[in-house]
Amino acid sequence: MNLAYNATALLNKAICETKLNKNDEALRSLNQAIRMNPNYAKALVKRGEVNMVLKEYEEAVRDFNKASQLDSTGFGVQPKLKEAQKMAKAAKKKDYYGLLGIAKDANDQDIKKAFRKAARDWHPDKFSSKPEEERVKAEKMFKEINEANAVLSDPKKRQAYDQGADNLEDIERGGGMGGFGGMGGGIDPNDIFQMFMGGGGMGRGSRGRGQDPFGDMGGFNFGNMGGGGRGGNPGFTFRFQ
Repeated sequence: MNLAYNATALLNKAICETKLNKNDEALRSLNQAIRMNPNYAKALVKRGEVNMVLKEYEEAVRDFNKASQLDSTGFGVQPKLKEAQKMAKAAKKKDYYGLLGIAKDANDQDIKKAFRKAARDWHPDKFSSKPEEERVKAEKMFKEINEANAVLSDPKKRQAYDQGADNLEDIERGGGMGGFGGMGGGIDPNDIFQMFMGGGGMGRGSRGRGQDPFGDMGGFNFGNMGGGGRGGNPGFTFRFQ
């Protein structure tokens, strides 16, 4: 099999797909091309461009960086790299309101309702049979939605965020409660994701893998989560209102 030829064909396919605004399909084609030819600078630059359109700025920086290492002057990579770095820096302050699709003056009920809908829409179980790119995107969105809810549903954290705190660490300091909606202990949103997906001591009852864990929207029971030498947390229930 001529991998270089097939990689070129996939790049050309991706270029056509981008012209049709089929950027997810283009990303899949480019991923295949780069798997076949990992040092394909032109494909890396094109994937970086697609990631910019998809607002995946960190991914774009990685693509442009690698392409620059392979060919520092080709395909206009240097200005594209600088723009990606600029956008990645600006994007570090996440738009929590945008993630949940709510206005900045949303009340508690608006936040709860938006969180339930977004969590349903992006729950990774719904994407288990989808292509890898879609599964990765769903996992990322699900974590960020939970992070947005954790900040906006806590008045102190929300205030810190609204006043300009541009990363989760600063927001946590402003909130003073740590973790997920007042769970304490400075729990990382990634840990929340693992618990939602069945790890980390989360009890899912009779809801098996592949079922919608939001079901009747009753809630979740989190088991003993440990306490870093404090004797452990006996657990709690996270319940939708």
